[in-house]
Amino acid sequence: MNEAPGSCKGYSRWTQPWVLWGAAGSVTGLAVAWVFHSEKLNSPSRIVLGFLPALLWIICVVALVRKIRTSDEMVKRIQMEAASIAFVATIILNYVFVGLDASLGLDAARIYTVEAGVLGAAGIVIWAVATAFLTRRYR
Repeated sequence: MNEAPGSCKGYSRWTQPWVLWGAAGSVTGLAVAWVFHSEKLNSPSRIVLGFLPALLWIICVVALVRKIRTSDEMVKRIQMEAASIAFVATIILNYVFVGLDASLGLDAARIYTVEAGVLGAAGIVIWAVATAFLTRRYR
């Protein structure tokens, strides 16, 4: 049986634990945002609901790290290169959109304002694209 590089044994690409935890974190984040927008909640429930998506994303990252640690050297290399590319690209996007301080960037120039979480999501997308590109490159 030929498995895709970096896939876990017994799991398809889309049912790996880190993918499922990430999907759960995304869906929970959207649901919590909807609840916060439509309902007035008291303080303890807001704190618990607000922390829930972060907890699921922490579990996702732990599952991803465990997957990478048990992978072969080529998968580790691909993931390290993809993470490096995503880190540098996200820092560059941060400087372009937000700037180094309050007087720099598109936000300070009032050209474009980035909403909270967009740069983090961009970093995840860049990491996924870099992983796909590097996996294809090393075939």
